[in-house]
Amino acid sequence: MVPLYNESGSLAALHARLCEVLDAMPLASYELVFVDDGSRDTTFAEVAALGVRDPAVRAIRFARNFGKEAAMAAGLRAAGGDVVVLMDGDLQHPPELIPQMFERWRDGAQMVTAVRGSRDTDPWLRRQLSRGFYNLFRRVSEVALAEGGGDFRLFDRAVVDAINSLPERTRFMKGITSWV
Repeated sequence: MVPLYNESGSLAALHARLCEVLDAMPLASYELVFVDDGSRDTTFAEVAALGVRDPAVRAIRFARNFGKEAAMAAGLRAAGGDVVVLMDGDLQHPPELIPQMFERWRDGAQMVTAVRGSRDTDPWLRRQLSRGFYNLFRRVSEVALAEGGGDFRLFDRAVVDAINSLPERTRFMKGITSWV
């Protein structure tokens, strides 16, 4: 499941890499759910074209930009299957890690989170703001967030169903997934 916002530059490469990885895995079938969060470029047209060529592609389109959290929630509601992988559409999350995440699931994990090894490539200010956010969140919340844990996650169907059952309309997915 991939939330998208102005990702026309990376969509074809993402789709090709996902198909290469998923076709090599022991899966009966898979679907690629793309949620266009009101992009202003040709993202949705490209997703629609992929859907014509690839029956595994499912496209959801927002009329305007509601934000990544809303796109992730819509994608999780639309996704079927026993396992759902959430990843960004800008190729910051390498699809080639999905088989390792899948193996952890087969070993019994209900959720697998890819954690960034280093933020050294991020600008200094972004690293400081991120560190400050996680420190503040730990102080004011009972939910522990994994520092460096992004949105690149694999969910078991039970976790997806638990997230989808929550009534919150405004969501913070990192907090919800840590709580679930």
